[in-house]
Amino acid sequence: MVFDMVFACWSYSCYLTLKEWQIVVYLVMLAAGVIQAFCNVFGDNTGTLQQVGLMVNICFYVFAGYYVGRKYYFFRLTGGIHGTGPRENLLEDKIYNGAADAVAQGGNYMGAKVNEAMDKDDAK
Repeated sequence: MVFDMVFACWSYSCYLTLKEWQIVVYLVMLAAGVIQAFCNVFGDNTGTLQQVGLMVNICFYVFAGYYVGRKYYFFRLTGGIHGTGPRENLLEDKIYNGAADAVAQGGNYMGAKVNEAMDKDDAK
């Protein structure tokens, strides 16, 4: 509950000042909230009603992180408040492209290993 109050105050501060670093800190705090709620749901022997409440909090944090992150990305793509910021080669784009490449390489590797295993089974 205290975490939610901090989130509300912080998000209102982000709305009033429009500072990018505050939005990034807010997204990090949301991720920490999700991790903490997961640990509480699966680690403690609390009542069922409290676990349901924590699962609802997890859903809210994920939705809030998704929508705030999406709007933050579009805000960065348009150049920020004044429209003069960088619009190409953003850190977010580099991370996304690197993750996409890693997933593609992993998929190709797993596909090759599955094909090898199937060929071994066929040879027997």
